[in-house]
Amino acid sequence: MKKITSWLTAIGFLVSAVLITSSKVIAADTNVNAKASMDTAQFMSAYSNSQKPDTVIAEMNEILKINPTNAKAHYNRGTAYYEKQDFDAAERDLSMAIKLEPKAADAYFNRGLSFRRRHKIDAAIFNFSKAIELYPKKPGYYFERANALILKNDYSDAIADASEAIRLSPQEPETYFLRGLALMLNDDLERALADSIKALQIDPDYTDARRLLRETLLKIEMRQGSSSTHPCRSILRNKNVVNIPKNFSRESE
Repeated sequence: MKKITSWLTAIGFLVSAVLITSSKVIAADTNVNAKASMDTAQFMSAYSNSQKPDTVIAEMNEILKINPTNAKAHYNRGTAYYEKQDFDAAERDLSMAIKLEPKAADAYFNRGLSFRRRHKIDAAIFNFSKAIELYPKKPGYYFERANALILKNDYSDAIADASEAIRLSPQEPETYFLRGLALMLNDDLERALADSIKALQIDPDYTDARRLLRETLLKIEMRQGSSSTHPCRSILRNKNVVNIPKNFSRESE
């Protein structure tokens, strides 16, 4: 019983890690006079790290005094409020940005992040879906919807979204971890194992992927019997994951 309790505790830890590995908010663009690239349905343009959220908020306040219908200023201020974890204010500004510019995919995306942080998962999924509808080429949108779907126990759709994120950006270890977690929770253990290994091949220091590998192996071995040892267990003793053991050939699809 001790092994089972340990495994369940670890699963809870890994699910909580979904929030840690998720994408960052799409940064604000303080050049509010520049034309937004509506052909890509995005406001995205990173501002300097030296521009703290309070500075951005103050600047946008002044702009909105002059022009309260400036969609990009509302987007910037909402993004800055999100970074300050003032999610109510973030949602108000991002909602106004969407009202003024309904094709702003990043505004939907950031509002989705804010809803998810407040555990409004259905609202988060709706906003991530709108972002994808407006701009289907951005892997982070699929990643975050997969993230939210896992929190709703919708593992099949989460796997599909994570797979699309991988197709669009195949070298992100966090996405293999996320898909591997969904696969494990969906009881597709060998494919979950392959994804955790892939994440570690990209980033051998990825602690959560190593823990996912460990817990997936434990679940496989418990199913096979206490005396069995999976060939991939050797990877846990080798930080530099390069090759998958020869007697483990099934890859995640």
